[in-house]
Amino acid sequence: MSLRKIIAGLLGIEDNSEIQYSKGYNNGYNDGYAKAKKEFEEQYEIIDNESNEDYENGLHELNPKEDKIFKKLKSWRYLKAQNTHIKPYMVLKDEYLIAAIKANPQNIDELKNVKGFGEKNIEKYGKEIIKIINKEN
Repeated sequence: MSLRKIIAGLLGIEDNSEIQYSKGYNNGYNDGYAKAKKEFEEQYEIIDNESNEDYENGLHELNPKEDKIFKKLKSWRYLKAQNTHIKPYMVLKDEYLIAAIKANPQNIDELKNVKGFGEKNIEKYGKEIIKIINKEN
């Protein structure tokens, strides 16, 4: 089972995407999958450290349940960024993820009232965001 599928399963989302792990298998020395896996593991560790540190410093004012959702949303965002070859913050900023967690939207209409979720972001990510948030509530 691929790392992508494992992570998608942990997040409780369907994995219909294909993350491209490599651009250079033809040379035989570029193990793109191992590189992507290592990058993810490093990023995930950073996510955990940042989230815990921010929580301890009160920067996000998240309770433990919200912090757990925040970690899952950041992992989901990382996968989306990898799939589209962009930086995670370009998918959705932390402040937008936190605003969604605090608002606890139950449907798309409620998500429309959350900072950072315009028509474009709702169309791209709305259903998945709501599913992740509601899975933990």
